[in-house]
Amino acid sequence: MYRIFAFLFIAMLPAMAMAQQGEKIKCKVVDGETFKPVKYAVATVEGIKDTASRKGIFIIYIHNPVQVHLEAEGYEPIDINVQPGAGKNEQYLKMYRGTRRRHGIVN
Repeated sequence: MYRIFAFLFIAMLPAMAMAQQGEKIKCKVVDGETFKPVKYAVATVEGIKDTASRKGIFIIYIHNPVQVHLEAEGYEPIDINVQPGAGKNEQYLKMYRGTRRRHGIVN
């Protein structure tokens, strides 16, 4: 009998680990006018910095809405709210060059 419980516990470990991480959100940083990827943008989420790939992509795991601070050479720094849920596992985060400042998510 204990073997069945042990087997079920081991089988459930990956699901339990994912539940603790939160929902996986693929964020793609794009130029707000051209929609081309912003290479190597630096994203700060809850004090933790990450660098986007050359395709402008970084991954976060969240349970609740978070504020993402983005910086990239030639672009205005911006704070964007990212939310989990509603089946949106990919979110586009727009950055603008120069002094134009806009906030938002395009999906």
